[in-house]
Amino acid sequence: MDRPRMRPLLQLELPITGEQLMEALRMALSNDAGPVVGRALRRHVELTLRAEVRHFWSPHLSLDVLEDGEGTLLRGRYAPHPHIWMLIMAVYG
Repeated sequence: MDRPRMRPLLQLELPITGEQLMEALRMALSNDAGPVVGRALRRHVELTLRAEVRHFWSPHLSLDVLEDGEGTLLRGRYAPHPHIWMLIMAVYG
């Protein structure tokens, strides 16, 4: 049995264009009522929890939107917040 990965990978094939997906993500992020905040730049999105509900162990999701023939490939990686991840790597090193 494989050990759990420290930074699991998420991949979804979607039947819409990359621009449609990015527009939907931007609209979802503009809603200030949700627990998730983030930034969308070109074909990349960074998501995290709001500061009020975030903990030391809260995940951070980094998404890349890639054109894939007829649709779009959404590739994401769950990880600790980048500041925490650097601390983990420094201790590991």
